[in-house]
Amino acid sequence: MGAWILLSLRPSDNSDQVIIEQWVQIYYDLDSPGVDGGVTIVAFLDYDSADCRDAAVALSKLREADKRVRLVFKEVPTSALGLDFAARAVLATDKQNMFLPLHKELSQGPQPTESSVMTAAKMVGLDTERLGADMNNPAIMAALKRN
Repeated sequence: MGAWILLSLRPSDNSDQVIIEQWVQIYYDLDSPGVDGGVTIVAFLDYDSADCRDAAVALSKLREADKRVRLVFKEVPTSALGLDFAARAVLATDKQNMFLPLHKELSQGPQPTESSVMTAAKMVGLDTERLGADMNNPAIMAALKRN
């Protein structure tokens, strides 16, 4: 089994040490959505970043081409505005088992807004009222903080 980490953000000087110290949390955190496989790629992504959205699309295509690839997505909202709405929404989809549909929709579109996230959620079949409530769960904020 292999393991890769995709840092779509600029790694800090101590990235290697952090990865070593946080191995289990990075690769096996149950609050990080993903797709099973034999080779692990951990992607730290921000839906506010065009580069991150492009990376998410590329990773999805890689997974479609090779089902042995295990993807773990770490939501890391980093925009100057602090817009974490899309990240919270994607993490909250776990309650409805709808991570991949919303993730794909947000990855393929323009920079998300609160309105566009909820429109996309409705379009992929999520119960948006439940999603809104699930997004306010303290576990969602705790998962973002860990990431």
